[in-house]
Amino acid sequence: MKSAPNSGSGDFASSSSISGAVYDNINADEPSPSQLSQSQTSTFRNGKSLDLTNRLPPEVLLEIFYWCIPLASDKDYSSPRFSLTLSQVCSYWRTIALDSPRLWTYTKIEVINQALSPALKLLRLYLLRSNMCNVFIDVDFLPATAYSAQFSNPVLHLFEEIVNVARQYRPAYILEDSVLVTHLEASSTERQPTREEWYFWSARTAKPSSQSSVLSGSSSDSDMQLVGTSHTTPDPPPSVTIRALRLAVGAFTLEPYFSWASSLTFLILKDYNNFTNLTPNKAAHILRTFPLLVHCSVHIDYADVHVLPDDAEQGEPVELIYLKSLAISWAVWVDSGPLIDALHTPALKELELVGRLPDTEDMGNWLHLSRFLQRNRPPLSHLILEQFDCFHAPLLQALSWAPNLKGLWLEDCLLNDTIIRGLYFGGNGVLRTLSTLVFLECYWVDIEVLALVLKEHASANGGNPSVKVHVNSCGVVNPAHIRLLEEMNITNIEFGGKDTSLDIGKLSRMIVL
Repeated sequence: MKSAPNSGSGDFASSSSISGAVYDNINADEPSPSQLSQSQTSTFRNGKSLDLTNRLPPEVLLEIFYWCIPLASDKDYSSPRFSLTLSQVCSYWRTIALDSPRLWTYTKIEVINQALSPALKLLRLYLLRSNMCNVFIDVDFLPATAYSAQFSNPVLHLFEEIVNVARQYRPAYILEDSVLVTHLEASSTERQPTREEWYFWSARTAKPSSQSSVLSGSSSDSDMQLVGTSHTTPDPPPSVTIRALRLAVGAFTLEPYFSWASSLTFLILKDYNNFTNLTPNKAAHILRTFPLLVHCSVHIDYADVHVLPDDAEQGEPVELIYLKSLAISWAVWVDSGPLIDALHTPALKELELVGRLPDTEDMGNWLHLSRFLQRNRPPLSHLILEQFDCFHAPLLQALSWAPNLKGLWLEDCLLNDTIIRGLYFGGNGVLRTLSTLVFLECYWVDIEVLALVLKEHASANGGNPSVKVHVNSCGVVNPAHIRLLEEMNITNIEFGGKDTSLDIGKLSRMIVL
């Protein structure tokens, strides 16, 4: 949804800072009126129609132009180069378009067969004309087969060249230049593995002071006044964002992504169709390669069969000091414990573990989650456990090392009354900090025991329950349970699921999770 823009300044690179020769060269590459498609120009071939349009005041015409161009938030609204079309209709329209940086804040450029020159010319044109009024540029690398080198990543190199051109336009008053970051998601269908690569770069600046504006020759009102807009609302700091997406077919291998070590912040390796063959040791090796990760999600579908005792990486920690979100899932025959033991994630806020414990004689000693939380002491706020045996991987012991937990989600987990009571007992337990507690398809949740725990917690809080509890498909909920909750004045629990014989709508307690 578009909103009317505020006019304002924010020179990205004033025309005086670029030679006239370069500017003429950019203009020479624009389509002439004769090169526009018939559908684009037929409206303006009628002299009367064009003459009538040109009678409109420039600020009105600019408002109309603004509602015709695409934005980064609505990029499919119209052609990504519609501003170029508007600027080629007539001299009057061209004057308005070239004097209005707000019309040049979004476009899409294409790099075809690794040929950068045409794309860079269009990039320079938009950076120049936008005066860096929050420019957003998408890049497409076409065709996909031109960038499928097996042991290298040409897309990253080309993207860096595009970024280097954008850096040349930074004014002297720049305050912050964000680093280039990449995201990678490798998944699969039943027929083939796929990879989704994202590339991002952005630079933000502070607006120059009035003195610096005078010195640079820029104007404080480079846009025309728009109808219904106000100059009193401050514009956001000028910025440039460049984004590219590449879709590829093929299983994930580490070698082509070694060059991403200094940029990869988001990694998803979720192949459920046995193309990647990821083991705990292989996953640890991959994670060591990318120390700047902020979000990571991996699925391990194979166990380590032959581990050499002289393996140089055995026992080495996986240092991920910036990681905030981690999800690990594994097949039933895999023990993810060694991988969890190797992780060093002191900034972790969200953790998701999905998988059953290994079927061995040592099940009673599966303490990897507890040791992980005790060793790292992360500021964990949300914990999700699925298919987890909370007997043999002691849940209460692990929760004692998460003093700031706000959300706990237990799905398809093995529970008992001791664990439920331990959530809050004698003024201690995780309920002291929780705001959301979910039991989904767990075995078994005794509603009476849970009610007593919630009552004790509410009493300790002056009768004000601070946690919302959702119970779904954890056993039969009968009318006696509901009467008990009403008698105990417990209103912060809700039920759902096909096995519930009650009309949940009448409870009026359902929340959206």
